[in-house]
Amino acid sequence: MTTMVRMEPESLHLRKAKDGDPVAFTALVRLYDPQLRAYAYRILGDHAAMDDALQNAYLSAFRSIRRFRGDASFRNWMYRIVHNACIDVIRRRRDDVELGGMSGHARHPSPP
Repeated sequence: MTTMVRMEPESLHLRKAKDGDPVAFTALVRLYDPQLRAYAYRILGDHAAMDDALQNAYLSAFRSIRRFRGDASFRNWMYRIVHNACIDVIRRRRDDVELGGMSGHARHPSPP
């Protein structure tokens, strides 16, 4: 008689996602998407910026899922990736504001 080990949905999807299954990765993301959206919105305060950050975060996570070691939970790993994506959006905003007041010539000075 064989005993079948039931895997939690997250661990099953994680194993498949690490093997390159995009459907499994999507299922993983859907488990945490509402909480990650709320987190990104709290950081950025703007729905469009939140969407940009999440798109970048999910793409980054998909590209690096094979390197996920499991030192932390998948949930915590995703929160860190989303956090970093939000910080990138904030930096781009800051850079846009800083460069926005300069003329095109001043932004790209000629070499000495």
